Amino acid sequence: YNIVIVGRQSMEETEMFDIESMKLNQGQIDLIHAVGRASKENGKKTIVLLNTGTPVEMPSWIDYADSVIQIWLGGQEGPKALASVINGTYAPVGKLPFTIPRRFEDNPTFTEDGRRFPGNDYCCYFEEDLDVGYRYYDRPTNQSKVMYAFGYGLSYTEFTVKGISCKPNVVKVINARNTMIQVSVKILNIGTYKSAEVIQLYVHNLNSKSNDFSHPEKELKAFKKVWLEPNESKDVTIDLNVQKSFEFYNDKIDQWVVENGNYTISV
Repeated sequence: YNIVIVGRQSMEETEMFDIESMKLNQGQIDLIHAVGRASKENGKKTIVLLNTGTPVEMPSWIDYADSVIQIWLGGQEGPKALASVINGTYAPVGKLPFTIPRRFEDNPTFTEDGRRFPGNDYCCYFEEDLDVGYRYYDRPTNQSKVMYAFGYGLSYTEFTVKGISCKPNVVKVINARNTMIQVSVKILNIGTYKSAEVIQLYVHNLNSKSNDFSHPEKELKAFKKVWLEPNESKDVTIDLNVQKSFEFYNDKIDQWVVENGNYTISV
């Protein structure tokens, strides 16, 4: 395989100022194209390493890459850890902490006049309401804007998750503060590598059509990383406090509330 390392320098991506573009510079895009074509002609694979701390646009070059590894800004020991992943000593287990949109114009802060970002006259307008981050991309009308979703990440093995259950599945709102819901799943490593999977629990309030409030399609409420040997399975339990996991802020009465009604818990 051939490896292409691209990204941004510390002077381009740091605190105190914003990056000017989500795109890689054209020279780096051309390099990925050239290496990708040469690799294909010689029967090899192309690995693209993204040395960035924020998302980059991928549609212009992703078809030339066989795999992409987001290596962040790894620091002094980063190359050693990266080498152990590329050579197969360890399997990658990371998950994206943000959504990677297909292009900058697909993110919720984009407006034609720039009023949300980068702003006008030193003023940025927060108009996304609840649709920040993955909550925006989860809306049915926005799902086509996603390149890679929040929480996504591959490994050198595969997992199956089954046997999802919740106890109790009915709770009185008056007891929300002191009630825990126990969510249980069974996870199995069906591959040949020792690796870890992250169980992510999301809650969706199904009552938004019956009241004056809009709720996200789902909200992350808990997660747990589980390490498994090949062919090993584990029963995983995660506790959700009803009040903390199901409440929302009612700005009409200036209080956090838990609504009566139905909720979906998904893994």
